[in-house]
Amino acid sequence: MINIGETFLVFNIETLHLSPPRLTVKKFSGSDNGNIKYFICRSFEAAEFVNDYILVGRKKTCDVFIEDFLLSKIQCSIFYDLVSGWTIHDGDFRSQKESMNGTWLYLAEEFEIFNGMVFKYNQTLMQVGNI
Repeated sequence: MINIGETFLVFNIETLHLSPPRLTVKKFSGSDNGNIKYFICRSFEAAEFVNDYILVGRKKTCDVFIEDFLLSKIQCSIFYDLVSGWTIHDGDFRSQKESMNGTWLYLAEEFEIFNGMVFKYNQTLMQVGNI
């Protein structure tokens, strides 16, 4: 699950028998009356995104468009790497321009930390480093 502005994106990776895995993106967002809106944005075939990127952001040409003024035009880029699989990168990977507020990962399981890693809980930012 990725939280972008007031929107949550849920990613599902479907592994078919011998085919490269398909990525499906589901979008949840609030509405004016307090109800949650839900719909599937799109499914992406891995073979199409080895040398190309799925763009997520408020720019109308993004593959996953989110109408939210808190977002960057291109909030994050997603691509398929033949070795590591589906990969997410903050900002526009092509131009190496980061988003204005970062793209944060919410963990639902154990995750290996590394030196220099930044993580957030509530309004607190933490960075892993040597003492």
